Amino acid sequence: MEQSPEELEQQPKLTWGILAFAALLFVPFVAAIVIYIGAFVVSGDVYAAEALSQDGAAVAGWKHNLVGICPLH
Repeated sequence: MEQSPEELEQQPKLTWGILAFAALLFVPFVAAIVIYIGAFVVSGDVYAAEALSQDGAAVAGWKHNLVGICPLH
């Protein structure tokens, strides 16, 4: 009992699990872009505050941390 090639071929199935796995692969790239853009937006505030005061307390802590995380700023 031989099966024809058409019977052996299966159509690829796109399931929710495959879609979730593919989406999880893109999460680090999206996070990196968001961090880079966020650091770019607030870097002016951080550098201006550091130039005005030596302690750097004039800027919010999250802004300072965000610029510190991003190696390009």
